[in-house]
Amino acid sequence: MEHHSNIIPWQQAAKYTGAILKYIPMEENGIISLDAVRSTITKNTKMVAITHVSNVLGVINPIKEIAEIAHNQGAIIVVDGAQSVPHMKVDMQELNCDFYAFSGHKMCGPTGIGVLYGKKDLLEKMEPVEFGGEMIDFVGLYDSTWKELPWKFEGGTPIIAGAIGLGAAIDFLQGIGLDNIIEHEQQLAHYTQKKLSEIQGLTIYGQKNEVD
Repeated sequence: MEHHSNIIPWQQAAKYTGAILKYIPMEENGIISLDAVRSTITKNTKMVAITHVSNVLGVINPIKEIAEIAHNQGAIIVVDGAQSVPHMKVDMQELNCDFYAFSGHKMCGPTGIGVLYGKKDLLEKMEPVEFGGEMIDFVGLYDSTWKELPWKFEGGTPIIAGAIGLGAAIDFLQGIGLDNIIEHEQQLAHYTQKKLSEIQGLTIYGQKNEVD
């Protein structure tokens, strides 16, 4: 489950390419089971897009296991980490995802800048979609060649102020300590769930914490 606007790019991509758009079904509590992942991803699946942490329910999806299932079927996996990176330690090698994206403003940084991690072999095969200076190795009258990564994807003047601000935000979060952030959030979640569970007739969706 994710904010409805996030599916629009995938709808448009499916219309443009003729791909079939499928959704991994959720359990009644809003959690995605690995059995549902296995039954949805097939040999025909080209790409799996999933959020690391839902901004609706706070559910943390098992990205490492989902990536393994996707890779076993020959698909690549793209992960939305906008809600996870500001709140927990994230290890790209451990998750083994192919692409991982997150925004700056959700981690105390400026708007208009984000990060896209991608595996080198995939990035080298991809063509840039924006063009400008600093990305070009050789310019001819009728053809040009691209520089190596990451300059190939960074045409024109970069978002200098945004990059400096994002760097400062990362330093700020690391100064607090991701472990401290996680501990504080778990305390808040435990307290909130305990209080909500005392309300008669209220149904709580998402992952459950032990309530005293």
